[in-house]
Amino acid sequence: MPDAWRLLGDELDRYAESMLNRGLSEKTVKDVVWALRDMYRALEKGKLGINRKTIGQSDINHLQEVRYKGKEQSYVAHNLSLLRQHLKWAGNRQIDKIRWPVRGYGRPNADWLEDHEAMILKQESRGIERMIVHCELDLGMRRIEVLRLKTESFRSGRANSIVVHGKGRHGGKWRTIPWAKNTPGELEVYLRIRDELIAKAQAKNPTVEVPKELLIYERNGRLFAYRKSALEYFLDDLSDRTDIEFSNHTLRRTCGRMMWRAKVPIETIAQILGHSDTKTTMLYLGIDQQDMAYAMDLLARYQEAVKCPEKGILEDSQQESGPCGI
Repeated sequence: MPDAWRLLGDELDRYAESMLNRGLSEKTVKDVVWALRDMYRALEKGKLGINRKTIGQSDINHLQEVRYKGKEQSYVAHNLSLLRQHLKWAGNRQIDKIRWPVRGYGRPNADWLEDHEAMILKQESRGIERMIVHCELDLGMRRIEVLRLKTESFRSGRANSIVVHGKGRHGGKWRTIPWAKNTPGELEVYLRIRDELIAKAQAKNPTVEVPKELLIYERNGRLFAYRKSALEYFLDDLSDRTDIEFSNHTLRRTCGRMMWRAKVPIETIAQILGHSDTKTTMLYLGIDQQDMAYAMDLLARYQEAVKCPEKGILEDSQQESGPCGI
């Protein structure tokens, strides 16, 4: 078994690297790997195998009935979906034959902010934080997409637009989205900060090369584009100041959720977020009890607005055709 765990550890390291290359945050990757190790330990404890290519229905049943006994369905479905993705990556050919639990309507791992929390972050962010929060919370960008932005990505004219370089094979997919209402103001504020950094670097080194990337920093008279870990540090600081826990991806998910609550069509949300189908977008929305209660309220209002026949007419019909008017 030690050899099996050593092989599993090496494999999880490679899997973690593949997730980072897809643009997932280091925190998200760390959480995924922890959850996978926990599930494999549960399988080992249950005297089941941990060979990723042979894991099947009995193993999944064990995790549901033993490891996750008494847990909320949404939590179980979320964790097992992480295992399913890893098994697919590892070449398991049984995953399509397994009965996977249906994702519930809960909110596993706090993937979304409450609306008031989102507003607090927008109000409390400062400096470069404001631009990062704007791109992820107001425009729905992934972290890697924010890092790939260039000054020329923001196009002004008759139809103000942003050219976004997304993730995907062969260098990533491109999409064009419109500016948000507050994009002009946020862009103006950040470009002043950027110009100050450039001036500071030029004062030390007149021939300094200015990166094309939008988000840059100065060090010893040189200018550099930010890397993905830096964006996490900025948001960690904002999280500490506001006492609100969130990640880069939380902001993007919250953007989609708030658009949906604002009654933006699901197809439009999918286009803005860069999803190839609306099924992925639906997972981003995180329908919860509050949303369903609102739906019931809308139904009640609609039913109250429906005009019924006059009472006398209904009674005549019942007299002629029996108690049900048939």
